[in-house]
Amino acid sequence: MNELDEIRFTVVSELFQQIYSERGTVLGPIWEYEVKVLNVYPSSLVDRFINSGAILEFSGEIRTHGFDFRSGYLRRNQILVKARGREEEAKLILKLKVQDSTFKVTRKTELSFGDVSIEEMVTRFDSIGLKGTFCDTKRRETYSLSGVKFHLEIYPNLPRYLEIESESREGVLRGLELCGYNLGTPNVVSWSTKRVFLECRNGGKAC
Repeated sequence: MNELDEIRFTVVSELFQQIYSERGTVLGPIWEYEVKVLNVYPSSLVDRFINSGAILEFSGEIRTHGFDFRSGYLRRNQILVKARGREEEAKLILKLKVQDSTFKVTRKTELSFGDVSIEEMVTRFDSIGLKGTFCDTKRRETYSLSGVKFHLEIYPNLPRYLEIESESREGVLRGLELCGYNLGTPNVVSWSTKRVFLECRNGGKAC
């Protein structure tokens, strides 16, 4: 990450902490490395997770809202800001995208809240000039093993896919191996979720 990236990340992160620091629990910033495995069969993967000793961390519905300034500043500077809600908590997530041809790489900060609704977050964002850019709902099942997270993602009208996340490249590689894949497997990609949607809409290999 270069000096300009550091400045951009710090400015936005501090803005969030000014708004929520008294109520939120801060995680990060951390490095996050990720790949997606398209068109998976969840039942066979779940068997692998359980047999390897992975722990089921979450299973349920998640609603996500994305935000940007009217000028599009965040999108132009590869910064993703989103509010995410599930049954027991809401999160404010800031991701700074880093260029990498093999993995999806971001530097992430999360602020977790037990008593703030998604609706309140949207109102707070609007008060500082951040407007909604997207809203989606999905079902997620998350397993965790030795610093690697496996997210089985279910969106309406999309084939199921797996996200493998870790704070290191090595962790992602271990996760791929556990699932029977490697970086050379054709359906292993470093795409964003947005690109998965676009590829599927255009009849690409995501579908």
